[in-house]
Amino acid sequence: MTKQALSLLTFLSVNILFSQENKTPYLFSDRPGYITSALTTGNGTLQFQHGFTNQQETLEDDFRALYTEHLVRYGVGSQFELNFGIRHGWLNQDGGNISNPTDGISYYTLGARLNLLEGSSSLPSVGLHAIFYFLGDGLIESYPLYDPFLLRLAVSQVFFEKHMLSANVGYNFRNDYLNYTVNYSFLLHHKWNIFGEYHGITQFGIDPQSFSQNYFSAGLSFAPWHFLQLDLFASNGRSNSRGLFGDNNNEFLQISGGVSWRVGYN
Repeated sequence: MTKQALSLLTFLSVNILFSQENKTPYLFSDRPGYITSALTTGNGTLQFQHGFTNQQETLEDDFRALYTEHLVRYGVGSQFELNFGIRHGWLNQDGGNISNPTDGISYYTLGARLNLLEGSSSLPSVGLHAIFYFLGDGLIESYPLYDPFLLRLAVSQVFFEKHMLSANVGYNFRNDYLNYTVNYSFLLHHKWNIFGEYHGITQFGIDPQSFSQNYFSAGLSFAPWHFLQLDLFASNGRSNSRGLFGDNNNEFLQISGGVSWRVGYN
């Protein structure tokens, strides 16, 4: 299945890579929230996305995690981009005290994104995102370790100029994890945007190895210029896992802030 997905991605990239130039005047970031944009950066545009997150979870032993995420995206064609990401974290399981945390690189990512359909007032934007994960040497986080390969379909549609409904569906091929996100955003002003979002992860495994995680998020972004976006959001989540030694249910709160910016846009 992974080879078939890679073959499809290669075929589509060859057909799209040298198509007409497309440089949007708007910065479409994967921040804030968990939604992934269906649109690429545009030919020759280099885009950076940085985030800092504070996560507090309630387990048998409470723990607190701080982590930073960085993603670099580059448009090598009008509707095709390559991207590289890294996540670094600090973790302590002693009642939220992070005076002596475990720290390190959680994972690296290498990805490619295709904008299959640019979209309009009557047609949605559609994108396909392939991501390879490479585990680091540091933080062991509360959710399952990512599988090596994730394929994600992204769709978004604008309504009445100020409303946007977006959805992502992603699948990990080795351990049968399904990732899904639904996001509604509203343009308050040409520089301000607010959103609400639901994000979930479900494992379609054979009992007793089953897992699910759900997030409800809300936040805002501010774009003072076409090349810069600032954001802030909060998420409340719950995870449920069934293992050999019984069920485990956890609750957690995340607060995240970040910035997205780009160069090379004319």
